[in-house]
Amino acid sequence: MDKQTDSYAAMAKEVTREHRKVKWFQLRRFLKRKAAFLSLVILVLALMSAMFAPWIAPYPDQGKGALNLEQRLEPPSLTHLLGTDVYGRDLLSRVIYGKIYIIFRHLLPNIMMPVIVMILLDLGPAIIAIGLLSFLGIGTQPPMADWGLMVWDGSPNILAEWWISIVPGCAMFIVVITFNIFGDA
Repeated sequence: MDKQTDSYAAMAKEVTREHRKVKWFQLRRFLKRKAAFLSLVILVLALMSAMFAPWIAPYPDQGKGALNLEQRLEPPSLTHLLGTDVYGRDLLSRVIYGKIYIIFRHLLPNIMMPVIVMILLDLGPAIIAIGLLSFLGIGTQPPMADWGLMVWDGSPNILAEWWISIVPGCAMFIVVITFNIFGDA
């Protein structure tokens, strides 16, 4: 049994090593695509500026809509880097605060449900994969409790003591089906 466990452990290490190679390859390929990398940098900067808008906007009150009629329609300058609008509000502050309205009021509320559905639908296969790895002896090791490991423990005596394998197998089945049904709803 120890030789079999050692071979499974060696296989798991090799799979992990290959997985890391693939991830590094994907990262290098992404970094070589200058447009993709530049897009990532711009998106990160936009998100960061939206999150820290009250601290980085030069005129936060104008970003929120406060008027400044005495400085109407000023061109870009050191005081107002992007100039001012017809109400004298600093355009840089308004652009930064505009990201907050767009990101937190429109984008995030509209993408949350599809993301939650994707997570719920991916949890079922993940549970099955973890259970399968434990069943094969590659995943969780005794004495830890794991459904796949419990199914393996009861498999030699499945006809006499059926509940040892069937109960954790049914628990896995019920949870996976529940995640799928909840994700579809």
